Amino acid sequence: MIDSPLRKVLAYFEDARQGVSINSIARDLQISPGQVESKVEFWIRKGRLQQVIPGRDICGSCGLKGGCYIVKNLPRIYEFVQEDKREEALTVSEPSCRAKYNW
Repeated sequence: MIDSPLRKVLAYFEDARQGVSINSIARDLQISPGQVESKVEFWIRKGRLQQVIPGRDICGSCGLKGGCYIVKNLPRIYEFVQEDKREEALTVSEPSCRAKYNW
């Protein structure tokens, strides 16, 4: 099987232990951030990746939650969706936050 850039991006997420940013993938795979972003969007539509929304669960004292200007300026982070969670990823409009990431 040919290792296309599309498959390389998905494999990168499968091997990652936590969420990954577009820029880090682009740097590691030596392709442009724009190319990575289009491939990530493809895998999101297929339910294989999801965006991690920082601050959504950990910003309980603030009414802005994910709408906070500080959170909005953080890099977008994506993660691989395990096979048993794919159906859920296709139906959820906003992925859940994971406090495990070092922002």
